[in-house]
Amino acid sequence: MFMWPKPGETTPSKKVAYVRKVKLGDRYVIVGSHYFQPTPIWMKG
Repeated sequence: MFMWPKPGETTPSKKVAYVRKVKLGDRYVIVGSHYFQPTPIWMKG
């Protein structure tokens, strides 16, 4: 987990990244995904 601003914003938000090495035939590739962690409703002002 790391901090990064959402598109169009300047304040960093928590962001989660998932990366994995995958074998594809005789090659290895890196597959990744990320998302911004949503703020729970009870934390919104």
